[in-house]
Amino acid sequence: MTSGPLRTSILFSAIILFGIIVSSAIASEIKLSPDPGQYRDNIRVSMGFPENWIVYYTLDGSNPTINSSIYSAPINIEEDTVLRYFEIKPGSSRGIIKEAFYGISRDDPDEDELRTIADPPGGVFSGRISVSMTSRDGATIYYTIDGSEPTTQSPVYTAQMLLANDTVLRFFSMDRTGEREPVREVLYTFRLTDKQLDTTPPTIVIDPTPERYIGDERIKLRSDEESTIYYTLDGTEPTENSFRYTDPILLEKKSVIKFFGIDSMGNRSSVGSAEYILDVTPPSTIATPPTGLYKLPQNVTLSASEDDAVIYFTLHGSDPTEGSSIYKDAIAVKDDTVIKYFAVDKYGNAESVNTSEYLFDDTPPVTRPNLPAGEYFPPVSVLLSTEPGSVIRYTIDGSDPDLNSPLYTGDDIVFRKGGTLKFFAVDQEGHRESIQEYTYNLFKGVWRKYARGVFLIPSATDGKVFWMGTDTGLIRYQVGSGSRKFIGEREGLLGSEINDLVLDENGILWVASDLGLNRYVDDGGFMRFDHEGGLPGRAVLSMGVDTDNTIWAGTMEGVAQIKGDIILQILTEKDGLIDNAVLSVAVDALGNKWFGTSKGLSMYADGKWNHYTKADGLIHNEVRTVAVDSKWNIWIGTPRGISVYDGADWKSYTRKDGLPSNSIVLITPDPDGDVWIATRAGVIRFSAGEWIMEESP
Repeated sequence: MTSGPLRTSILFSAIILFGIIVSSAIASEIKLSPDPGQYRDNIRVSMGFPENWIVYYTLDGSNPTINSSIYSAPINIEEDTVLRYFEIKPGSSRGIIKEAFYGISRDDPDEDELRTIADPPGGVFSGRISVSMTSRDGATIYYTIDGSEPTTQSPVYTAQMLLANDTVLRFFSMDRTGEREPVREVLYTFRLTDKQLDTTPPTIVIDPTPERYIGDERIKLRSDEESTIYYTLDGTEPTENSFRYTDPILLEKKSVIKFFGIDSMGNRSSVGSAEYILDVTPPSTIATPPTGLYKLPQNVTLSASEDDAVIYFTLHGSDPTEGSSIYKDAIAVKDDTVIKYFAVDKYGNAESVNTSEYLFDDTPPVTRPNLPAGEYFPPVSVLLSTEPGSVIRYTIDGSDPDLNSPLYTGDDIVFRKGGTLKFFAVDQEGHRESIQEYTYNLFKGVWRKYARGVFLIPSATDGKVFWMGTDTGLIRYQVGSGSRKFIGEREGLLGSEINDLVLDENGILWVASDLGLNRYVDDGGFMRFDHEGGLPGRAVLSMGVDTDNTIWAGTMEGVAQIKGDIILQILTEKDGLIDNAVLSVAVDALGNKWFGTSKGLSMYADGKWNHYTKADGLIHNEVRTVAVDSKWNIWIGTPRGISVYDGADWKSYTRKDGLPSNSIVLITPDPDGDVWIATRAGVIRFSAGEWIMEESP
């Protein structure tokens, strides 16, 4: 037996053999902590050695054998003890027996000291044992059996504990005044042959489950045995470095909780997972059909944005509660009804009250024409509109319509010679409006197609005002009201014989006359351009609007380009024009300018000229009118017929092809793709490759 702290040493010997150094350990390498000696209180003795060794020991002074206790955890020493031990190394025989003495010499405890006593006080045992703990009367004992530090959140001792496996019991007591003793520790070791081995992992349950979670509860993790539980909240795999469960978990956002437990024997459970979706958003409910005025009974359906939401409603305008009727099937309404409703989802989120009002109309429908009664240029196209679901009956001969009269199908009702339109509508419930009557009087002597077609006199319209040029001045006609105003030289117009009218991209009217060019201004006056002011000729015969909104004005002495109140340039034969007498002007979508002259057709683009005459395919060199259709074909009217140029080839039309006359007065394409031609013998329309003769009033 040694008398002081046991000190182990390692003695190395070195043998130099053929230049090779060989070393071997010839002494024990087991380290005891604390060192052997005298101590004033219980201690725990640890042995340090390589993990592939086996160490056998005794505490009663007897020599250890391979049937003695195997060291696996610190040894609890509470009284004078002789520790004897030896090691077995891999591939070696057992080591020699060593001895260490630990003396415990404590003073008698103070009778008033707060102290917890475990019985038995620890040691090496065979078979199961019952452990009890006592302390001062009225004190509460807190303990752990997994080696962790006990707290006031740890289990409270209430009855004897049954132990069968190596256990580190740590405990303290706290009396009613709050006095608390230091944490104490007792080690219970069982012989290997007597241990009741526990290899079953704990079962960890979570409560409430996601299916039962209502959004305001704390999440609890429970084990079926004493365990330490670890968890994460972000869906990552938990480890022993993750959160340690001590208190119920309060969720503040959507979370995926993953967790596992480790029991006192180190058995580890599988990882559990539960996803919690915090829903604080109330559902929304819509009614179909929506609030509105109806003629027929309606079946109103209420649908919530969440499938498991419950909808409560009332039908008499009062605010619903969770005691109101629960929506299940469509609600049939046929009289004026106010439905109020709201939904509550499974988490208790309730939306605010919604209101849908259903009114029922027993009044007859009202039908309106697109044009009021009045005076118009022929032909007049009238469209009728009424309430959805209603049918319209009408006549155009002045007789009163009845249920056997023609059914209006939505097409234009066309008046070419004037007449009276009478009509009424009947809704789905049979409500019938009174007969409406509209009379349309048509102007004589001027032919017109939908206010967009060909006129035998110069004209222009923006849909609100219709301008007509005559040989004595300008007529301003207000569409709809039928009011008319004559504007002549006395009102400031330069010239009286009107040759052409155009509206530029800004809706400004330009007037070509026998004495020059006029630009109509908002105050009713005119800005005038004449020969003395810079025009190449006195009379302006034709005009065209360029893509940059400039005006090209053709005269007998050349063509002028005008922007606003400035004449930008003059083009004549000297500049490349085929002839100074510009009878017609057109501008295509690419900005190419086409000038019809008495000697042929000139095309001007980017400062360059191209000329076309009979030698190139024109039917005649005198170009009286030129126009561009919707397919960018160039139409040229002459005294001998029509030529059409598609940019590569020429094609000509005469009386032999269906024209009423070879003498062409005017060519005008319309927005529908048709081309209208006024000849000395009447008006004809070219549509989808066919010539269609038009009747004029």
